[in-house]
Amino acid sequence: MQGNGLATPLAGQQVEIGGVVTAVFPGLSGFYVQDAGDADDTTSDGIFIYAGAKTLDNVTVGDTYVVSGIAAEYYDNTQLTNPDWKQCGVGSLPAAVNVTLPVSDLSTLEALEGMLVHFDNLTINDVDDLANYGEMTLSNGRRMTPTQVAESGEAAAAIYDENRRNAIVLDEGVSGKINGTTPPYPYPGFSANNSLRVGDTVSNITGPLYYSFNQYHVSPITPVTFDSSVNPRSDYPELLNEGNIRVASFNVLNFFNGDGAGAGFPTSRGASTYEDFLKQKAKIVAALSNMQADVIGLLEIENDGYGAQSAIAELTEALSEASGQHWAYINPGLIS
Repeated sequence: MQGNGLATPLAGQQVEIGGVVTAVFPGLSGFYVQDAGDADDTTSDGIFIYAGAKTLDNVTVGDTYVVSGIAAEYYDNTQLTNPDWKQCGVGSLPAAVNVTLPVSDLSTLEALEGMLVHFDNLTINDVDDLANYGEMTLSNGRRMTPTQVAESGEAAAAIYDENRRNAIVLDEGVSGKINGTTPPYPYPGFSANNSLRVGDTVSNITGPLYYSFNQYHVSPITPVTFDSSVNPRSDYPELLNEGNIRVASFNVLNFFNGDGAGAGFPTSRGASTYEDFLKQKAKIVAALSNMQADVIGLLEIENDGYGAQSAIAELTEALSEASGQHWAYINPGLIS
């Protein structure tokens, strides 16, 4: 059913498969089944069963099932839809396939779609979707922007190609947004006060592999291990060469202060509540104070003018109070 290409050759057809349940994900409305294999390393031995509205209460990891349904692709991930299944006995979980990044070709991962895989000693490269979707991009070491480390052309293209083969998305196994500010968090130890950082390492990743939104994902079925000791967070930037004036830039990540008097939340691009805004302001002010800069250029601050209740005025006042120094902001309308 999986075939040896990117999509099932049996799309739209009624099929029947059998195997052992390797993982159940209520958040994805389905479960994974894997058989003993067909001795063909170019074809996968696992498949995702999309149960839809059917209950998964009686689907147990380690039990064997016969499943019939319609072969289909969902965002280029092969699955069975409209399924019916019958429990046939108790089996044993297949050994997870050890995968080392970067793979020689993406077809290596495609041949494992739906199967249990195992990754170790990977580095977090991207946490943009962590809070909203419980996802992070991992790779073997840090991936660099090609033109940062190579000249444009063949050299940069080679790094781009390796980056594509050196990536896996760690996914908590829930469809849609999870709204990371609401416990439980997707990974043990992760919270707003103990966030994961780019550069931290991740080990002991075991779970089924799947493809979605142009990326390969793995959803862990056992706890993974995060290690931040190799990537300590400094209190402030350490500069090797000191000058007479220190100039810095800082992204305040949509610092929108509502009406400037504690109301007007949620804002169009910033905090959802006034309480969240105060947390955001406290973190930004602490970071700006520790930078010990003389001039700071800000990114993503609300463009609501320069009055007493503007975002720039509120942040400047808070920075002055926290640092014990007098800070002022530039109103470009007064510059001639």
